[in-house]
Amino acid sequence: AVLYKLEFDKIIKEQGLKIKTLVAFSGTVELEDEKYTEESMNSTNVKDIAEEFKKSDYKILIVANKFQT
Repeated sequence: AVLYKLEFDKIIKEQGLKIKTLVAFSGTVELEDEKYTEESMNSTNVKDIAEEFKKSDYKILIVANKFQT
């Protein structure tokens, strides 16, 4: 989920799209000596991902074993 979010955000920025992504996962992921958490990867003040995803800016939700689909 971390790698997908990083890549999606990179592509969105490169293409100048006006959309945002959210990521949902539990715990901490460490990649290349950097630690990632759900809280650190999502925009500030995101308390409830399901509610935040309802906002018009968010079009992509990347999930790893968190939400039942």
